[in-house]
Amino acid sequence: MPSFQLIDKLLECSLFQGMSKSDLHEIIGQTKFDFAKYEEGKTIVKAGENVEGLIFLLNGTVEATTESVNHTYRVIENINAPYLIQPQRLFGLRQQYYSSFRAHTQCNVMMLNKREVMKLIEAYEVFRINFINLYATGIQHLEDRLWGMPNTSLRSHLIRFFATHALRPAGEKTIKIKMTTLAEILNDSRLDISKELNAMQAEGLVELSRGAIHIPALEALFV
Repeated sequence: MPSFQLIDKLLECSLFQGMSKSDLHEIIGQTKFDFAKYEEGKTIVKAGENVEGLIFLLNGTVEATTESVNHTYRVIENINAPYLIQPQRLFGLRQQYYSSFRAHTQCNVMMLNKREVMKLIEAYEVFRINFINLYATGIQHLEDRLWGMPNTSLRSHLIRFFATHALRPAGEKTIKIKMTTLAEILNDSRLDISKELNAMQAEGLVELSRGAIHIPALEALFV
């Protein structure tokens, strides 16, 4: 990839924003970037695989699937580029992906192994600050989703469940779950949950099918 195109792609990623062109040219000359193309349906990473570096989605759309530990439900969502795949798993106690990602459309990705990431963190203050901000923002968004929604009605419980189990608090989601499982999680009756979901369906907020809840736009639930 020509250097001017690579600079444009790097600037689409929050980790490189705010860096000078001279720094970016220096990074391109000294850093090993790997590139790959994935055709529609091909797996990019699987849940449980070790995180060996950072994976940047440059273009296309990925389908992310996150499954509960006891395998009783899973959330499927489509995420558009630009997107950085679970950078919070690069360090810390558990350095494995907790979601699986496959190409929903043809995708191009750029990869940086952990050693190269460490070099950038050590050598460039802006990259280091961006990396810290990335982690801090992720934690704050999680806190906002946990504490920022009213918790007084069954609908708010449902919305909170959907939001806290999504990688992104917006966009199209599909939750594969049985009503009995959802009732157990929310400590409510299956009948009441079914009634509320049907009311949400009547308002165009969700679409129900056997064993699945489809949400066309998660952000619409917060209006």
